[in-house]
This record gives sequence, C-alpha cells and structure tokens, in this order.
Amino acid sequence: MRFFFLFFLALSFCAAADTYPPSPAGGGHFQIYNESNYVFAPDHDDFDRNLQKKGFTIEMWIYLTRPLRLLDKELGSELWTLIEKKGSYGLKIRHSYAPSFSFTHPIDDFSHLFMPHGTIDVKRWHYIAVMLSDTYVQQVVDTRLRGTKILDLRRRNIEDLLNFETSASSLQIGGGMPPVIGVLPGPLEGKPIVSNFTGGLIDEVRISNIVRYPWAQLDKGAWKAEIKMPTGPFKPDRHTVALWHFDFDGTGGSRWRDASGNGHHLTYRGHFLGVDPEEKLAVTWGELKRQ
Repeated sequence: MRFFFLFFLALSFCAAADTYPPSPAGGGHFQIYNESNYVFAPDHDDFDRNLQKKGFTIEMWIYLTRPLRLLDKELGSELWTLIEKKGSYGLKIRHSYAPSFSFTHPIDDFSHLFMPHGTIDVKRWHYIAVMLSDTYVQQVVDTRLRGTKILDLRRRNIEDLLNFETSASSLQIGGGMPPVIGVLPGPLEGKPIVSNFTGGLIDEVRISNIVRYPWAQLDKGAWKAEIKMPTGPFKPDRHTVALWHFDFDGTGGSRWRDASGNGHHLTYRGHFLGVDPEEKLAVTWGELKRQ
C-alpha cells in the first residue's frame, strides 16, 4: 500500500509541475528556476576573436512565464541576461516603461537599446535576433527587423565596433549575475536593486559568424522590414559557430550538447535542478522501487 501511495504521489508531483508549450523549434527548452540558474560554454576564440571577421548573429526563442518586475521599493527590479560574454558583449531584457532589449559592447561603453515594435507578451514564444556587421547593427523581434548605422549621439557610425575586446570569460546563457545591492540610504539600502529574472524559458540558441539577414541598402541611417519567422529547429551550416537545441534524447547531458559540430557543449549551474526534468521521474521511480 505504501508503495502505491508513493507511486501515485510521484505521478501527481510530475503532473503538477509547470508545463509550457514548445517553441516553434519544437523539442525542449532551458528554464530559469532561480537567480543562480544559467548554463555556460568555456571560453573560446569562436565566441569573440573569430566573430570579428564578417559580423555575427545571435538568435534564440524566449518565453516569459510572468512579467519582469518593475522597480519596487522593497524588491528592486529584474533584469534577464539572455546571453553574455563578460568583457565582450551581452544581450539583456528589462522592463522600464515597456520591455526592451539592450546589446552591450565594451568599446566606448556602447549600449544599443532597442524597443520592440509591439509587445513582448507573457506566455508566448518570441523569436529575437541581434546582428552586428562592420557598418551597421540590426535586431529582430518576431517578424519585425530594425537596422541602423546611427548608434547614439557620441558614435554616429560603427566602423570599429567589430574590433571589440576579447575576453577570457565563458559564454553564459540565462542569467547568473550577482544582484546589485543598494548602498544609498532608503528602502532599498542593503537590498537588491537589480536581481535576475526567474520566470523565463530559452530555446534554440544559435551563434553565427555572418549576418543572417544582410542589408545592402545603406543609403539611409535607419531601416525596417518584415521577415518570415523561422520554424522548426535550426540546421547547422558552415557559418554556425554554436547551436543548442536544449532537447533531451534520453541520454545524460543531451540537453546541453552543441549541435553545430564544434564541440561547444554547455554546463549547467544552479541550485534547484541538478538533472534534466525528464531524468527526475526515472530517479524518483528508482527510489520508489527501493521502498
């Protein structure tokens, strides 16, 4: 009797776990459970020095299970670091007046902020991409592409932007930034002013050493276009530096494998989930059989 009680309890626990629709790429995803959840690939020239030749593209699917927290006098605000190579570049999303993305770069403390034309709805998958060439920067949110040669009032072109600093840091996906603690007197003194977002899913991350949506009409300072959103999993080609599907095929570590063939496999870091969710039932069932 005890065995069956524990068996049905385990099934109830699995059924009660959060379930989300797959991204248009299908398969699994990487879920942010708490502030220390992230995955990383070891430092490699492919992630900075080798990306500087012809420009690059970072693209992925994201899903917000809840809105990012606005600035709160007790809880601070939230920032979601989607991908970052400290000392080189990073892509983040935060909510001020509306959800916005920022692509950071160490030259001249460059930060390119782009607001999606439309809304970043919660509980819906969104395709995002950022591209950098030696003459322009572009971003995509769902089907909406925006490009510019004018970055800010201090830098009116980006002739040197691809010559970014290389760093010895790992490539990190999903957060893991230490919280920013308030130091000024007030309600947030000693408390996090900015902390990591914990309500997000990431799927199908691809890094390419070319601009995936090249733009030839550079007679204007800014442009926009509609693109066709990708469907299905990305397929690696000769321009694919790294590709992570986050799919579990029944073997250990399969969720974190690099599908590009370049061997940039990920390592999971976090305190909530030590094994793939699909592996948890097998572990629980094994424990039950020993009762």
